[in-house]
Amino acid sequence: VSTQSTWGSDVVAFEAEFAEFVNAQFAIGVATGTDAILLALRALNIGSIAGGKDTDEVITVSNAGVPTISAIRAVGARPVFVDILPDTLVMDPEQLPSLCNANTKAIIPIHLYGHPVDMKRVCAIGKQFGIPIIEDCAQSHGTTFDGQIVGTFGVLGCFSFYPTKNLGAYGDAGIVVTNSPELMQKLKQLRQYGWDSSRTAVIDGINSRLDEIQAAILRVKLGHLKEEIERRRQCANAYRMILGNSKYLKLQAAHEGHSYHLFVIQVMKRDALIPLLKEVSIGYGLHYPVPCHKMPAYSSLPSVVGSKLPVTEFACDHVISLPMYIGLTTETVNKVATYIKAKLESLGSDHIFDNSIVVPSPTPSISPDSIVISEDVYKGFEEYCQYSSTDLNSLLQQYKKIRAEQPKRFITWTFVLDEEFKKEQQEVLNGVVQPQNVTEFYAKTRNHILESLEYHVSDGRSKLTTWLVSYLKEKNVNTYLDFACGIATDGMHLSKAGLSVTVMDLPGETLNFVRWRVERSQLNIRVLEATTPPSIPSPPNGTHYDAISCFQALMYFPDPIKVVNMMKEHLRPGGLLLLSVRFLNNHSLALPQNWTQEHFAMKVVRETGLSLNHVHHLWGPMTEQGSDLYVFTKS
Repeated sequence: VSTQSTWGSDVVAFEAEFAEFVNAQFAIGVATGTDAILLALRALNIGSIAGGKDTDEVITVSNAGVPTISAIRAVGARPVFVDILPDTLVMDPEQLPSLCNANTKAIIPIHLYGHPVDMKRVCAIGKQFGIPIIEDCAQSHGTTFDGQIVGTFGVLGCFSFYPTKNLGAYGDAGIVVTNSPELMQKLKQLRQYGWDSSRTAVIDGINSRLDEIQAAILRVKLGHLKEEIERRRQCANAYRMILGNSKYLKLQAAHEGHSYHLFVIQVMKRDALIPLLKEVSIGYGLHYPVPCHKMPAYSSLPSVVGSKLPVTEFACDHVISLPMYIGLTTETVNKVATYIKAKLESLGSDHIFDNSIVVPSPTPSISPDSIVISEDVYKGFEEYCQYSSTDLNSLLQQYKKIRAEQPKRFITWTFVLDEEFKKEQQEVLNGVVQPQNVTEFYAKTRNHILESLEYHVSDGRSKLTTWLVSYLKEKNVNTYLDFACGIATDGMHLSKAGLSVTVMDLPGETLNFVRWRVERSQLNIRVLEATTPPSIPSPPNGTHYDAISCFQALMYFPDPIKVVNMMKEHLRPGGLLLLSVRFLNNHSLALPQNWTQEHFAMKVVRETGLSLNHVHHLWGPMTEQGSDLYVFTKS
């Protein structure tokens, strides 16, 4: 037992254990989460108090409460607010470039409610403009993005251990994590008066101590954090099962790395719901009802005046937090969710949630020359040009031009295809007309998608493939069928990982390209032509597959559930069915229009008997479209 009240053995041990938990080299304990942000800014010499200028700007969001903004102001810097995404309620990375200038000294993404910001995109933009990233992880202990714990993407990650957090002390406490030895040393000096080893102040510091008693408590609680986060995710899934298909509310988008510090919904008339919750003693919270750019303390700042944040303002007017804590039982969640759903429906049609009220933020002007092409995207272009004898440089320029002109959309057929074909396709997908020859129509669609280069301009695909290989290996999958495989990128990576892979698609240019890729790679992949009506072949050895996937192709079938049941019959007991559907503003681009993201999953569960095992949420490089990958298990 430590005999010191500060800087004792428990503080040292907790710093080491927390650094190991987040996979960072160093962790520096401080008094509060707000101090963590303040000291991180001072370590980077940002703000007039820290050796910078009073014109130094820090970009962050306005819907996450005051602490981050108060830290920015405390170092003598100015906050600049960027809008959020309507589905995730966290920072919209695509709006950052238009806000970056010579005065921008840091970007602070906040992983609000436990939902991760797209750190791959934020870090790419920070690198492009030479701006350091400081992560605010006050609500996101244990949250992951692409399998990496948040707080470790930027140069500094800041955590709060306020008692209500997922990892909470019995009083105030905070910590900063970094992989920089120089920043670690500077932070240790800054937190204790700027002292060196002789207690001489060599820099201008403050007093921000992590108490020994809090460190001892946090050491014990850290050992339970993973299982407690898993319990929160179970509660969230229970909420989603009941509330997911309600048209009277909107859920925060699902993400497999969400740690659910809070479970937040949006309703049209919050003041009407609150009395109904109080009536039966259901707790609730408002996180947060007033955006910071509207608060008197900040609204007149030169960097804040004129801020246009329509999504932020709409969210702050409509968010409400439902009960979420580790002692919450599934039975209680079901009761709360059922009550809320019924009460909202009883309020009448004017309470139906209306996304269209949100006015999209102005599209920033982006130069094609500023578009950064990732290595994965470049390789995709290069390979396609080898196959098609197309000029690589011209395709790269085309890609940059489209990205610059459409910074808030996926690069897909939704705007690349000619208007006549888009209209024809949408009529078919909506069931208005039925093509005379399904095979020809399907092949025509596939060829257009190939021409639009969809498969290698979506950064989301490379993320999905990386996760898929890891996930299926973890689940001991050996035989895998990619039904409607597209260009078979996933199948090729899985084959390299040692799986027995079968890919199939309807005949056409896409399938020819797949054959060319497989032959060129010398991988042992079985490539088959699909038929209409669809049927599924048996695996090379055995009668059932360990896993079957159908990515996006469900949109081409008039009865998607019938196809899902067909795939289910070819799975072994315990086998995995992986389905993904693309959505626009939470509604399917192709399935019946009332199929929202959550409704799709619940419909599959109810009508096929499959169990929902996992949801892997993806966002492409643009914002309005998302793609959820649902993993179902055959019981």
